[in-house]
Amino acid sequence: MHKLATDTSLFDIEKTYEYILSIRVRPDGFSFLILSNNQPVASKTIQQKISSSRLISRHFAEWIESEDILQKPFRKTSIIVFAEGFSLVPEEYFEETLKTEITNLLYNENEQTEIAVNSVSKFKTRLLFTLPEGLNKVIQDKIGECEIIHPIKTILNHIPEIKKEYGIILLFNKNSFFTILFTPSKILLANSFKMAHETDVVFYVLSILKQHNIKPAETELFITETEEKYLETEKALLPYFSTIQNLQLVSFLGVKKENI
Repeated sequence: MHKLATDTSLFDIEKTYEYILSIRVRPDGFSFLILSNNQPVASKTIQQKISSSRLISRHFAEWIESEDILQKPFRKTSIIVFAEGFSLVPEEYFEETLKTEITNLLYNENEQTEIAVNSVSKFKTRLLFTLPEGLNKVIQDKIGECEIIHPIKTILNHIPEIKKEYGIILLFNKNSFFTILFTPSKILLANSFKMAHETDVVFYVLSILKQHNIKPAETELFITETEEKYLETEKALLPYFSTIQNLQLVSFLGVKKENI
């Protein structure tokens, strides 16, 4: 287990009630980031082999209990859940009573499936996503009041400015990645795709552009993960894009690396 990384000049463990806590839940482990005035002051990551999404909640509960600092009070807490299944619904077509029917139709989930809803004010849309079985109860029991967020909401509310006509953003998960294709005024596509190799990423990205009759030369590419394991993916994409930009979302998505 990794040690807690802190900025000792800014972090006071006895004043957590002044800080914002951001927890990240992914299929390959968990992490948290503590923020003071929007600046990271402490972080920790644990990598875990979780064989099934049904086990995420159990491992998450055990992890929360094992971290003494997470038992302390915080000014605000958010849980960022990297759920593969999500849908965007325009605000004018969304009804709270229909969220289960919408998700069941798209993902063949059962009636007991828990669904979270985020509002994406920038594009006047709702983001619906499924939660791992039992996760909502664990959050209520172990953490209490907090906001449950999908990372796509964060990205959509912080879409970068682009000089070209189109932009595409990649955010990597365990064995999948999220993709957002956009113009300065609207979202053209937001989806997740399975991947086993970097060539899968190249295939899907180029296929998406082709389906929309967009050339790579007309597109700015952003990658939100800069971990070493994704360097080969960047190299595989470079022949098709003149530059690849790193989208800095650490303060919103949670810690990516052990060090701040």
